[in-house]
Amino acid sequence: MKCELFIISVILCALYHPMIALADDAYHLEANLSEGTLNVHAELLGIVSDEKICLPAFGQRYGETLRNIRVTTQPSLDKQITPDASGCFHGISANAIILDYELKLKPHDMEHFWIASELSAIHQNGMFTIPGESLFVERGADNTETTSIKTTVRVTNAGWIVSTLPNDASSTDIVIQNIAGGQLRTFDSAPPESQSYTATDRFELTRSYWVFGQFKHHEVTSGNTKWQFAIAPDWHYNDAALAREIEAIIRYYQNLLPQKSPSHIAIYIFNAPFDADYHHGFARPNGIILQLGIKAASESDTRRILMAHELFHLYNGEGLRFDTSKQEETAWFREGMTQYMALRALLSIGLITSSQFYHWIATSIQKQTNSHYDCYHHGFFASLAIEQQWTLYKTGYTIEKFWQFAANSEYWNTLQTNETLEVLLMQYSAFDFKQFFSHYITSHNKLPIQNLLRLSGLCLYPNQSVWYYTGIEYGFNPKTSQLYIKQITPHSPAAQAGLRKGDIIVPENDIRWHDAADINLSILRKDKKIMLRIPVATEVRKDMIVDKCR
Repeated sequence: MKCELFIISVILCALYHPMIALADDAYHLEANLSEGTLNVHAELLGIVSDEKICLPAFGQRYGETLRNIRVTTQPSLDKQITPDASGCFHGISANAIILDYELKLKPHDMEHFWIASELSAIHQNGMFTIPGESLFVERGADNTETTSIKTTVRVTNAGWIVSTLPNDASSTDIVIQNIAGGQLRTFDSAPPESQSYTATDRFELTRSYWVFGQFKHHEVTSGNTKWQFAIAPDWHYNDAALAREIEAIIRYYQNLLPQKSPSHIAIYIFNAPFDADYHHGFARPNGIILQLGIKAASESDTRRILMAHELFHLYNGEGLRFDTSKQEETAWFREGMTQYMALRALLSIGLITSSQFYHWIATSIQKQTNSHYDCYHHGFFASLAIEQQWTLYKTGYTIEKFWQFAANSEYWNTLQTNETLEVLLMQYSAFDFKQFFSHYITSHNKLPIQNLLRLSGLCLYPNQSVWYYTGIEYGFNPKTSQLYIKQITPHSPAAQAGLRKGDIIVPENDIRWHDAADINLSILRKDKKIMLRIPVATEVRKDMIVDKCR
């Protein structure tokens, strides 16, 4: 097998500590796709005594192992530096600490299904997908102060590589074409020999994402934003149609918040063969990762809502930073208001219909009825309630205009908490939301959803639908990259077939868990494979629909 080598040089200019002069860190990475290895040589300069340094990821994901770790100093010192069980050590005062290690990635086979949203590294089909925390050492890990770091990642002899770090187009000969005229530029020939990527700070560096190898690759420009596709080889949806949808969403956000629009966006798209209905994604600075099953990818509203949600995260959650010690408290805003903005954007540009919007609302209400507090749904209706307060008084204030205000506010650069968000809303509209926040945000009390809908001219109507089920709820173990039986409904077809909680699932490609057809399932139990056919049962459920009030 031909040996594929990627050589990557990384130069970091970092002010890691208020008392240290500017220091340059240097990385040299050599990747071998055929062998599934990354050899890393890192020189860390300006080390402070007792500064905490952590090796990347430390092989915590499935099939990922750090080995041959060597730590030396310049000049050579007598003190031995040995990483602890979590891969961290405390530095000593030296001109430089030199790290050498190898990251070994295990190829995934059909019995181990990687879920992109788990941020696992993967080596499969001649492709590496690696989170930045798997590549770069974390310095000052016990220092919560934000420090300014300019990072340049130079890639030579790389074959294909895409990162959420912005690409410096001036260092390449790549010509980007707009798809407005129907042209989507696909790159089949070799890229330039040298590419350059830039990270503005340590947060962006370690939260970056990388794909290199044999994937489908496209580049597009939308206004002042250059964006790149990196699409897994087993993805079968229409690339050009997907690009047109994404461009329409990006342009909408660009027009809404032009001063905060990223100049570079990397978009990674993966198939989810373990579940045809699966749709999930997450954002990283300057990029989003999407994973959809074949059925979810074909459903326009499911696909577009996911894309619009994750793309807005480049503003809400990545551009606008949050206090990590209060992440759960502000989830209603990061996720729920993001969903509100995403749906409004799609309605405005005609990528979803009113009936698809009403269907999402009805499904959301049903989920809230049947489960515990959900930040996505609670935050959506909290956003609707906030906007309706402004509408009742005919002020002209809207959530979209609030975002334009926030983008120009001094609070944009503050680590956000519920207190700062409340102040932002008050500064924008002069409305006092203290009681609202206390009752609905802090205490998680249920919002008067039917009243909110009526104020929008919408009503809930009873409905009946047929629900197909096997009684299986599956889970995912990121340490083994396996699916397993998480719950079994008593007296369900799965229970009657002899399935047990904890059984390992070996799914078929594009399995449909909620369709009318029976499911053929392979189960690993004590290293023995058992083939089972699970009949699908039907149940008539009373639910509701949302429509204009009659």
